[in-house]
Amino acid sequence: MSELYDLLLPWKDQCAASAATFLGAITHPLAQLAAGLGSEVEADEAFRDASANHARHDAPILDARLHLEWGRFLTQRNASRALASLASAEATG
Repeated sequence: MSELYDLLLPWKDQCAASAATFLGAITHPLAQLAAGLGSEVEADEAFRDASANHARHDAPILDARLHLEWGRFLTQRNASRALASLASAEATG
């Protein structure tokens, strides 16, 4: 998993897209990988960056999915922040 994280890291400021679809910020899978690796600070930073990127690209559905995953990540670390993230995901839907 850390090899994949290292491969994606140089692309952290990019988005995945094609002519027909927008898949979102590369920092989103980076956040998931960092969370899986137990890198709390990197995961939190990547979730925050991905959310800002989705907002810039007017992608509320992707941001809602991100906040759901962020909330799940936070449930093991910080209950009040987890509830705020999950509420943000719910507000989008």
